[in-house]
Amino acid sequence: MSLVALAVAILISLPVQDSVLASSDMIPTSRERVADWTHMKTWFDLDESASETRRAEGLKTLDEHITGHVPFTDAEFYMELRRLAALADNGHSNVTERPLYRQFGLLPLRAYWFSDGLYVVRGQADQAELIGARITSIDGRPLDEVEAHLQQFNGGTDAFFRRYLGPGLVFCPAALHAVGLANHPQRLTLGSLTEAGEAQVHTVSVDRESSLIVDRPWRYLSPVPLQGETDWVTAYGTENEVPLYLREPSKTFRYELLRDGELAYIQLRANIGFGAESIEQFVEEATRRLKEDMPLSILLDNRQNGGGDLTTTAHFGLSLPDLAYKEGQVYVMTGSATFSAGIYTSYFPKAKDASRTKIVGEPVGDRGRFWAETSADRFVLPESGYGVGHSLQLHDIEEGCFDAKLCHMARHRKAWNLQLGSMDVDWPVSTTFAHFMAGRDPVLERIMGQ
Repeated sequence: MSLVALAVAILISLPVQDSVLASSDMIPTSRERVADWTHMKTWFDLDESASETRRAEGLKTLDEHITGHVPFTDAEFYMELRRLAALADNGHSNVTERPLYRQFGLLPLRAYWFSDGLYVVRGQADQAELIGARITSIDGRPLDEVEAHLQQFNGGTDAFFRRYLGPGLVFCPAALHAVGLANHPQRLTLGSLTEAGEAQVHTVSVDRESSLIVDRPWRYLSPVPLQGETDWVTAYGTENEVPLYLREPSKTFRYELLRDGELAYIQLRANIGFGAESIEQFVEEATRRLKEDMPLSILLDNRQNGGGDLTTTAHFGLSLPDLAYKEGQVYVMTGSATFSAGIYTSYFPKAKDASRTKIVGEPVGDRGRFWAETSADRFVLPESGYGVGHSLQLHDIEEGCFDAKLCHMARHRKAWNLQLGSMDVDWPVSTTFAHFMAGRDPVLERIMGQ
């Protein structure tokens, strides 16, 4: 199976409406989970990403849970499962996020982690005082302390967790309560700072119905209503001019000419097609238009690209330096939500012509060496039904990966097997909440200023 980012599989394909949420953790009951723990042992045999030391640690813990008849509530079990999978420390080998909103429930708020902190960017109207506020504490614990503790429940980089997975987890009281970070499984007391710098404290309870309103983190930034929203407000009002990267949120792929045709802006919000949108057709059309428009430079925006299938954009990415005018550049825009196949697509132009390619923005959301590629059969635990991602093949974007038994790219064209040496960003640019509220995109501004 082609390189598929778990973030894409879990978040992009989310149904926003579902059956009535379970309420098992309203009155937590404990069970031993022997069937699930036993099956989880086979996950450590299946997944290739964990080191032998970490694998042995995980198997030992599972045996202790089984033979010791250790009881767990649903939320405790879920978080312990996340901790065990995170021993692999691999971004593609994590537990599904779905129980957070389908089973345990979220606060009626959605947040986004900017370079300067976690900000509430939308929520129910009765929580309007929190919209636009920066979260500073949860149940009296500093947010930095909460975040640091939660890192052990997710494999991969801290930056990807913060940008892509953390905002949902920190607003799930049951999950936080299960690991000692919240005082109650159904509500949280949030400390925050308003835009004016005023400290405030609000206690907010889980809202079971609105917990089903879930989408990709960047989508919460757009003022366009999400499916299922009623009486919600956003930090970014429709009266503001939405920056280019947030426009047309229903589209996965976009092509626009900027500065009177001098620049071609290409946005990939995934590396796989969805619904009627075909990435193969888009790439073909974008290539045709680039040849016809002959822009001086090309801007490839992969900041929202959580991955998919690298083979759909490999030739396209490698061809971009040749499709820009000879005096121009290829500017690739990246961030910590750039993941999996999105990383390959970002660096194909650099591999083809480093002298004419600039990486602009923030570092991507994974390390240069990682495991991915799952089997056709999902790994699902028999009792809980929770899915756990597993990874079978190695990638090494910095040094290349050539062992045909281990390495996915050894099975593809030589030009696709990247050897970057370094994945450093050429022009580091961060985006703050103030930039967002002002309708600014400092990454695009850095490029346009050339």
